[in-house]
Amino acid sequence: MWWDGNLPEKYLKNKSISNSEIGQYYANSRIVLNDHHEDMQREGFLNPRILDAMAAGALVVSDELAGA
Repeated sequence: MWWDGNLPEKYLKNKSISNSEIGQYYANSRIVLNDHHEDMQREGFLNPRILDAMAAGALVVSDELAGA
């Protein structure tokens, strides 16, 4: 993940969350970190996590996606 080594661990709540719990986490988060899989990066596909987290009211910090 792009924030490994760049963000102190104390700021990370969880690196992976099950789909059944994700809405609760987004709704209770002020900031959500996002990254894209290599194939998504290569093809220019936006990670849907960004839209889900924003819809829940969270600020999203993401890696770069060409064309976005």
